Amino acid sequence: MGLCQSTSSVSPQVNKSIDCSIDQKKNEEPIVVPHVKTATAIPQQTAVKTSTVHKPNEAKDAINFKPTGASAGVGLSPTPTTVIVKERLFSSDSFHIKQFPSRRPLGNGVHIKGKRFTRLDKMVLYDGEGKILAVCIQTRDFGGKTFKICVPEAVSAGQQPDEVFNHQPMYTYCIVKHIPFHNGQDVFMADKDVPEYEIRRIGDGFGPRKLVMQKRGVQSPVATVEGKMLSVQPNFDICLMICLLAICDEMDNDHRGPGGMVERDMRREMRGGRRGRRF
Repeated sequence: MGLCQSTSSVSPQVNKSIDCSIDQKKNEEPIVVPHVKTATAIPQQTAVKTSTVHKPNEAKDAINFKPTGASAGVGLSPTPTTVIVKERLFSSDSFHIKQFPSRRPLGNGVHIKGKRFTRLDKMVLYDGEGKILAVCIQTRDFGGKTFKICVPEAVSAGQQPDEVFNHQPMYTYCIVKHIPFHNGQDVFMADKDVPEYEIRRIGDGFGPRKLVMQKRGVQSPVATVEGKMLSVQPNFDICLMICLLAICDEMDNDHRGPGGMVERDMRREMRGGRRGRRF
C-alpha cells in the first residue's frame, strides 16, 4: 500500500514536467524559422554581388568626351548660345571670345592664340588663367591638310599622348578632314571610324561666311555660323564648335575658289613653267 501511494504521489509531478517540456518545445519552434529564412536569403545577396562585378569593366571601356571648356566654366550649352568669333583665328595673336548680345566674356575669359611661324599651323584655346583647354594642330595627310584637336586629359582608358605642346602632353580628341572637291569637313572623334560631325559651307563663297554643323543622328543643325556669329544649340560643346569653326576657316582658305587647291597648284606650276622657258 505504501508503495502504491508513493507512485501515485509522484505521477502528477512527472506529468507536470512533461507538460513543461512540451510547452518549452512549442516556444522554441518559432526561433528556428528565422534561421531558415536567413539561409534562403543568401542566394539573393550573392546575386547582387555578381551583378556589380561587371560595372568597373564597363566604366573602363567607356570613352569620356567631356566638354573641352569644362574647366573654364563653359560646359554644354544650357540654352541656345551665340558667341562672337572673328575670321582667320589662326592668325590671331590673342582674341577673347564674347557672348552675344551681352558681350560678356565666355566662361572665365576663354581666348584664342594662333601661331603661323612654325612648320605646321597651330591654334590654342586658353581659359582666363592661361591654362590650355584645347590645341588645334595641323598635320600632313595624303590629299591635303588634316587637323586634330588635342586636350590635356585622356578621353579613354589607356590612351597615350601623341602630341606635346609647351612641354605638356596632349591627347587626341578628334580629327578634322577636308572632303575632296567639296566645301566641307568631316569630324572623327577619337577611336571612331565614322564621322560624328559634318561641316558644310553654304552659299557661293561671296559675302559673309555661312556654315552649318550637323551631328550624326540629329536632324537639325547643332550649330550655324553667319559672319562673325556662331550659334550653338542646347546640350552641345561650345568650345569644340569654336575650334571646329577656326579649322574650317583655315581649310576653306586653301580649298576656296573654282577647282579648289588643285587648280591653284596647277596655276602655280604653269607660271613656274613659263618662267623656265624665259631662261
